[in-house]
Amino acid sequence: MIDKIYRYIKDNNRTISACELVEMVLNIKGADDEVSNRLIITAIGNDNRFKRDKTGWSVLKIKKHAVPIQ
Repeated sequence: MIDKIYRYIKDNNRTISACELVEMVLNIKGADDEVSNRLIITAIGNDNRFKRDKTGWSVLKIKKHAVPIQ
């Protein structure tokens, strides 16, 4: 499920509301903003690829050749 959420956000290349994610990815109709956000938060767990702001959910751009700071 988490990969479907990630792919949907990445493919749309924009910030997505929790309601849209719940409806389009989880196929749950009629959930309000609060319930939708709780569902998404539960689904993604501690995955740090996701970012939430006041407009919705997005995925972080990860550089493939990044070197960790030591």
